[in-house]
Parts: sequence; structure tokens; C-alpha cells
Amino acid sequence: MLDILHLSKTYGSAHALTDVSFSINKGSFTTILGPSGSGKSTLLLNVAGFVAPTSGDIRLEGRSLLDVSAEKRNFGIVFQGYALFPHLRVHENVAFPLRMRGLSKADIEKKVKQALELVQLQPYAERYPRELSGGQQQRVALARALVFDPSLVLLDEPLSALDKSLRDSLREELRHLHKAVGMTFILVTHDQDEALELSDSVAIINNGRLEQFADPATLYNAPASRFVAEFLGKSNFIPVQAASGAPDAMTLQAAGQNLRHSQHAPLPGNTSNNRMVLALRPERIRLVNGHGVDGDANVVAGEIVDLSYRGADIGAAVRTDLGLLNVRLDTGGLHAMPRIGERVKLSWSASAGFLLPDDGAQ
Repeated sequence: MLDILHLSKTYGSAHALTDVSFSINKGSFTTILGPSGSGKSTLLLNVAGFVAPTSGDIRLEGRSLLDVSAEKRNFGIVFQGYALFPHLRVHENVAFPLRMRGLSKADIEKKVKQALELVQLQPYAERYPRELSGGQQQRVALARALVFDPSLVLLDEPLSALDKSLRDSLREELRHLHKAVGMTFILVTHDQDEALELSDSVAIINNGRLEQFADPATLYNAPASRFVAEFLGKSNFIPVQAASGAPDAMTLQAAGQNLRHSQHAPLPGNTSNNRMVLALRPERIRLVNGHGVDGDANVVAGEIVDLSYRGADIGAAVRTDLGLLNVRLDTGGLHAMPRIGERVKLSWSASAGFLLPDDGAQ
């Protein structure tokens, strides 16, 4: 297990990290997710040993790493820019960390062959990096990071320089590779889809602080803050003036309208606080014509003011008394295509949303 304990890093008066704590299970895939400048790469550099924390500790299997140099931590690292040696062939690039560790020629040959088989690059062993595509170069970097059986594999936005189709393909390969080797992977990214698809756990960092650390389903369905709800997927935020009733059967007042609400997650502090919002994912709102509405459902009327066609779904912006609500409509379930200017009714169940403190995140 890797434990990040009250980790802080300052540069003069600037706080890159502030009191960050979470634990990563051995063999898991953990993603450090956040916007640009949030401190996620600084956190990875602290783990790698390239940057020393101002305070706090990093422990691997109970032992502090603060007095262990980067080269002695036995971590495999994949950089965004690949960092391959241009004058060495693929085989030699992958063999390099083994030679630095003084392994025999026979052991090096065996391990390099196994690593290239893992990333499906055996036919390219004698090529130079310049003779490979970006995706192939990235797989060479992965093979080099895995070849010496590292304690951790650290991935610093390894897919961000690739085009979307290649990035999606390599994302799937990376997931299968993690399952095959069973090592502990730590990925840094600003890509929410990457984090959701690949991770056992995600640490969301914002302004150097840990917003939430949980599995993807918990982060998506029960975010701890408005920032998390807004950053990990899209949400509508409906200001709530008052709330009453038990958490599993509440009545919310919003824009002079009563809304039914039910949630099992803890409520945000005092439920009479005026600075609360009901967060509602676009895909959890249905377009209805007044029929087939559940008994506990909320129904609001509105007008479609914008549409965006995305193949499998349509994004609709609907102006209502509660504000502008964004809705994601499954094209397979539509009887007729919606139109701009059309008057519609929207519906969502009492358990579709979640109450959050209104911290003003954008």
C-alpha cells in the first residue's frame, strides 16, 4: 500500500499542495485527476522522488520514502513526451533500465522479449523511435517502465499527445495491460473519461487540495462538492431556498416550486442553509408529454432553446422556471426529433439528483 500523509508543497508563498492524504491499494489503478495547475503533476513528482515535499510523508508498505532517492525507489515512469533515446533501437530502449541494474545478457533478453510481447511490439524491436507512430512510441515507453518489475508504475498524462481515436484505443490497451501485470498504476490526467474508465479509485485535486478520493461510481453519483459534480461529467445546478423532511423523503423549494427529493448520501450540513443546490445530471432528466410519469417524479415545463446532435444522443438546452436545464436525450428512445422553440415537459425521479453546498464552483 502507498500512503500519502498530509502532503504539502510550497514554492515561496505559493501552495502547490496543501495537506493531501489518501491511500492506494497494492495492485490497484488509481488516477490523480484535476484541471491544469491543480497540483496533480506536483503530487506525482513527489511520489516519484523528483520533488521533495515541504511537509508530510509518503510511505510504501509502511516505510517512508522521503530519504529514498528517485533512482532507488524502483518506480517505472511513463512521461507525456515518451522520453525515448532516439539513437537506440526499441529493443535497446526497453533494455536500458535492466542494463543499469546489472542484469545478465540472458536475463535482459528474456525480460525485454516478455515486455515487448505485453505491448505487442515484437516485430518492431529493431526499429528506431523515429520509425514508429506516436502510439507505438508510447507502448515502447510502457514496456520500458514495466520491464524491471517496478513497485509502482507512474503515468504522467501518457495519452494526451495522441489523437482521439488512438487515445481511446490505447486507453483500452492500458486497462488490459494493468490487469495482465497486476502492478500498482498511478495515472495523472485531466481527462475525466480516462479517469472513469480506467480507475479503481480517483483522487480529484483542485487548487492543491484533495476534493474527494473514491471509486468512480461514488464520485459520479455522490460527489462531495459542487466542484467534483461539475468537473466529473456535466450537471445542472438548481438553487434551493429551503428543504424539509427526512433525507429519503424531502421537499425542496426552488423558484417558488416544490420538488420531491430523496438521497441516501449525507446531506450537506444544515439543510435549511440557503446556499444549497440540487445537482442533476443531464441524462437523468426525461422528456415527457405528461404520460408515463412516476408518482414521485418532478415535472417542469419549458422551451427548447438549443439542440446539439451527437450521434447516440442529443443535447437539449431547455429554459424553465428553475433556470436553463441541459438534458441528454437517447436518440433510440425518441418518437420524434425535438425542435428549437418546442414547448416540452421535463421529468426526473426524486432520487435522480443530490444536494450539495453551493460553493460557487464554475
